[in-house]
Amino acid sequence: MGSTDGTQIPLAYAPRVQPWIYWDRHDRYSILVPLSCDHDRNIISVTLGFTGAASDIMIQKHADWHLFPEDHFSLLEYLLGDKGMYHTARVVGPYKAPAAELQRNKNFNWQLAHLRVVAEPVVGMLKRRWMSLKELRVSIGTEGDFRWALEWIIACCVLHTVCHSLGDAEFLTATEADPPVDGLMGDDGAEECRSRVKRDVLAFMKTTWQYKY
Repeated sequence: MGSTDGTQIPLAYAPRVQPWIYWDRHDRYSILVPLSCDHDRNIISVTLGFTGAASDIMIQKHADWHLFPEDHFSLLEYLLGDKGMYHTARVVGPYKAPAAELQRNKNFNWQLAHLRVVAEPVVGMLKRRWMSLKELRVSIGTEGDFRWALEWIIACCVLHTVCHSLGDAEFLTATEADPPVDGLMGDDGAEECRSRVKRDVLAFMKTTWQYKY
């Protein structure tokens, strides 16, 4: 049904309270925001409330679509994720070494990366449309300040989808993404789901002469 990825929203000023919990892997203060988007580049889910020091996996486990999948997914629907996501029956990610060296898994990873890359331009489009998200100018010292920052972020995400649905394609070529990080494999249902998807993907690639390796 779409792809999911995380991005940091940098802060222009060091938070006045517990600044270390905002310090991210890029050596800056930020708020971490995982986004899910469909393949028409609309943002369909935003998980808020976490600082830059949090991991994608930790935030994913607090996302509504992870906690209550029956409310967000129909049968056989899932999101595509990268190596840094927690893989489940609803989040399909790539194989890592040594399994990634197998021929069928190389082809699956190639096709997954080709489709999942849509999430990266969406992050770039969002930050180019709303330049404030490149460096949010709010001094966080209270819970109210933090909530204000989150409300600003969600407003930008909503407006992005509104503009995109109305045909505003000015920033379609924008690209910006955070580098993936290695994560955990996933829960017990992850491999069953990925195997099912891989079977269909490889059959499609062979039928269309895209099978490469």
